Amino acid sequence: MSNISDSFDLRVAWRRHVPAIERDAELFWSEQKVLGPETSVADRLRELCIVAYQHGQIAAVSTAGLRQINFLGARVAMFRCTIAKEFRGRRLSYELMTRARQEIEAWSAANLDEKVMAMATIAQTKDAHLGDGPGVFKGSGLTFVGWTANGERMRVAWFEHARIPRFPPGKEHPL
Repeated sequence: MSNISDSFDLRVAWRRHVPAIERDAELFWSEQKVLGPETSVADRLRELCIVAYQHGQIAAVSTAGLRQINFLGARVAMFRCTIAKEFRGRRLSYELMTRARQEIEAWSAANLDEKVMAMATIAQTKDAHLGDGPGVFKGSGLTFVGWTANGERMRVAWFEHARIPRFPPGKEHPL
């Protein structure tokens, strides 16, 4: 069995501003009808991470927005991806997660002042993680940490250089 990245051209866009990839991503989002009217396309383009192509056709787009997650006590890159219907079911999301984690972690280590300690994701599609799933996704290291208030699975992959505060944000001592 060949590696999925052998059949897809994964292009890195994280913090790079590549006009051709940005144009493709914007067209893809429009065709897939995935961005609501309240979503800023310009903001989403700044979050571009990994974009997958096959034979010149865009197959998937991933983004990562930087967010403070209070219950984790850390700033994280929140990964999300959209895969075109004809490319679903081919484990492409796992490849995107793995590559995104590598790129974001390297960027974070080189930009420590940004204080990004992990990559996280929340499965927000009815097709994601059907049935029981593994506690850890091997390639990306994304580890199940719990369910959101909406019953969606949340996963986190801590970076090698991550530092976690001794006590929760805003508390000197929990007792």
